[in-house]
Amino acid sequence: LLGEGTFDPPSAGQIALRYPAPKEAQPKLALTHWHIDGLSDGCPNFFSLLVGFALSPTPTPFTGNFTVFEGSHMSLSKEYRDLGKEAFLKLYQKPRKVGEPKQLLTKP
Repeated sequence: LLGEGTFDPPSAGQIALRYPAPKEAQPKLALTHWHIDGLSDGCPNFFSLLVGFALSPTPTPFTGNFTVFEGSHMSLSKEYRDLGKEAFLKLYQKPRKVGEPKQLLTKP
Protein backbone atom coordinates (compact mmCIF):
# COMPACT_ATOMS: atom_id res chain seq x y z
CA LEU A 1 0.00 0.00 0.00
CA LEU A 2 2.78 2.45 0.88
CA GLY A 3 5.45 0.92 -1.31
CA GLU A 4 8.33 -1.29 -0.31
CA GLY A 5 11.14 0.53 1.48
CA THR A 6 9.19 3.80 1.84
CA PHE A 7 8.51 3.61 5.58
CA ASP A 8 10.17 2.68 8.86
CA PRO A 9 8.96 -0.40 10.74
CA PRO A 10 6.38 0.47 13.41
CA SER A 11 7.72 1.06 16.90
CA ALA A 12 4.38 1.49 18.70
CA GLY A 13 0.68 0.85 18.39
CA GLN A 14 -2.57 2.11 19.87
CA ILE A 15 -5.88 0.57 20.85
CA ALA A 16 -8.84 2.96 21.05
CA LEU A 17 -12.21 1.79 22.31
CA ARG A 18 -15.42 3.55 21.28
CA TYR A 19 -18.58 2.84 23.25
CA PRO A 20 -22.17 3.40 22.12
CA ALA A 21 -23.94 6.48 23.48
CA PRO A 22 -27.29 5.89 25.20
CA LYS A 23 -30.15 6.97 22.93
CA GLU A 24 -31.20 9.74 25.31
CA ALA A 25 -27.63 11.09 25.48
CA GLN A 26 -26.70 11.01 21.80
CA PRO A 27 -24.85 14.24 21.18
CA LYS A 28 -24.92 16.27 18.03
CA LEU A 29 -21.62 15.87 16.21
CA ALA A 30 -19.55 19.01 16.76
CA LEU A 31 -18.33 20.44 13.48
CA THR A 32 -15.23 21.81 15.22
CA HIS A 33 -14.38 18.74 17.34
CA TRP A 34 -11.51 17.30 15.34
CA HIS A 35 -7.75 16.81 15.69
CA ILE A 36 -4.79 15.89 13.55
CA ASP A 37 -3.47 12.41 14.30
CA GLY A 38 0.25 12.41 14.92
CA LEU A 39 0.56 16.11 15.77
CA SER A 40 2.63 16.39 18.94
CA ASP A 41 4.45 19.41 20.32
CA GLY A 42 3.39 21.32 17.23
CA CYS A 43 5.21 19.00 14.85
CA PRO A 44 3.75 16.33 12.62
CA ASN A 45 4.76 12.91 13.85
CA PHE A 46 4.89 11.64 10.28
CA PHE A 47 3.07 8.40 10.78
CA SER A 48 2.02 6.93 7.47
CA LEU A 49 -1.18 5.05 7.94
CA LEU A 50 -4.11 4.71 10.32
CA VAL A 51 -5.98 1.42 10.20
CA GLY A 52 -9.18 0.65 12.07
CA PHE A 53 -10.71 -2.76 12.68
CA ALA A 54 -14.33 -3.07 13.74
CA LEU A 55 -14.68 -5.69 16.45
CA SER A 56 -18.42 -5.08 16.78
CA PRO A 57 -20.91 -3.80 14.23
CA THR A 58 -21.73 -0.07 14.20
CA PRO A 59 -24.78 -0.19 11.92
CA THR A 60 -26.21 3.19 12.96
CA PRO A 61 -24.73 6.47 14.24
CA PHE A 62 -23.67 6.74 17.90
CA THR A 63 -23.07 3.01 18.31
CA GLY A 64 -19.32 3.44 18.89
CA ASN A 65 -18.53 4.65 15.37
CA PHE A 66 -15.28 6.12 14.12
CA THR A 67 -15.87 9.64 12.78
CA VAL A 68 -14.04 11.20 9.85
CA PHE A 69 -14.13 14.65 8.29
CA GLU A 70 -13.95 13.70 4.64
CA GLY A 71 -11.36 15.62 2.63
CA SER A 72 -9.94 17.42 5.66
CA HIS A 73 -6.59 15.66 5.29
CA MET A 74 -6.15 17.30 1.90
CA SER A 75 -7.24 20.81 2.91
CA LEU A 76 -5.26 20.79 6.18
CA SER A 77 -2.16 19.47 4.44
CA LYS A 78 -2.40 22.30 1.90
CA GLU A 79 -2.84 24.87 4.69
CA TYR A 80 0.26 23.53 6.45
CA ARG A 81 2.32 23.81 3.27
CA ASP A 82 0.93 27.24 2.30
CA LEU A 83 1.03 28.91 5.72
CA GLY A 84 4.10 27.32 7.25
CA LYS A 85 4.36 25.68 10.64
CA GLU A 86 3.95 28.70 12.98
CA ALA A 87 0.94 30.27 11.22
CA PHE A 88 -0.72 26.88 10.77
CA LEU A 89 -0.36 26.01 14.47
CA LYS A 90 -1.96 29.33 15.49
CA LEU A 91 -4.88 28.61 13.16
CA TYR A 92 -5.07 24.97 14.33
CA GLN A 93 -5.68 26.07 17.94
CA LYS A 94 -8.88 27.92 17.00
CA PRO A 95 -12.05 25.83 16.69
CA ARG A 96 -13.25 25.86 13.09
CA LYS A 97 -15.09 23.73 10.60
CA VAL A 98 -12.96 21.59 8.28
CA GLY A 99 -15.74 19.53 6.73
CA GLU A 100 -18.84 17.57 7.58
CA PRO A 101 -18.36 14.83 10.19
CA LYS A 102 -19.29 11.37 8.96
CA GLN A 103 -19.70 8.40 11.28
CA LEU A 104 -18.51 5.23 9.61
CA LEU A 105 -20.97 2.33 9.64
CA THR A 106 -19.05 -0.92 10.01
CA LYS A 107 -19.30 -4.69 10.15
CA PRO A 108 -16.59 -6.86 11.76
